Amino acid sequence: MTTLMCTCATPPEDARLLAFLDGEPDPKLAADLTRCPSCRERLATLDAQQRSLMIQLRRTDTPSSLEL
Repeated sequence: MTTLMCTCATPPEDARLLAFLDGEPDPKLAADLTRCPSCRERLATLDAQQRSLMIQLRRTDTPSSLEL
């Protein structure tokens, strides 16, 4: 993974990026993501981490076949 330099006036916080991933509309952030490869890279990284954590969480919540 290459670390790119953010071109945004104020780089978005991870919480804002995660809210965007969860479907919260943010037109300014959407515009920033169009222009800034660094923010797109951070968004993709957060998305991959969030998906991985959700998969691991589901595995821990799933009852064993004996319990079913």
